[in-house]
Amino acid sequence: MAAVSHKRPHYHHGDLASALLETAVSQVRARGAGQVSLRQLAQEVGVSPSAAYQHFPDKAALMMALSDWVFNELDAQMQAAVDAVTVDGPTGALARLGTLGHTYVRFAATEPNLFRHMSNTPRTTDLPDGLDAGGDRGDRTPKRRPQASSRGDR
Repeated sequence: MAAVSHKRPHYHHGDLASALLETAVSQVRARGAGQVSLRQLAQEVGVSPSAAYQHFPDKAALMMALSDWVFNELDAQMQAAVDAVTVDGPTGALARLGTLGHTYVRFAATEPNLFRHMSNTPRTTDLPDGLDAGGDRGDRTPKRRPQASSRGDR
């Protein structure tokens, strides 16, 4: 009688990083960011934890990518709302401003867990010159980079 192998079949995923991120979005929507586990995401997607760690070295990296995704989603919704305003001149400017505020508040109300995560995690991409996302201490608060003094030493 031949021995039966209990090994898991090799699983190949076309875009694992995106699948993990999409699953994280769903989990944060349902339960909040504090309940997300990279190992649990890997299991849900059907890959080993080590495969997931090839794309996100730790939960913090996944959470930063998730924050960027949420910022991009809100940005897309706000841009679509502004683009829908067809009035020109000062009236159009006020309408665009109003729709930006409305879209922002609607996003916060309809996606409270994603909004909370976005608000508590600074964006790591597209920071203005002179800002970075913190140091090696795990501090995620944007800090102003020190500038060389043009006045000389005093």
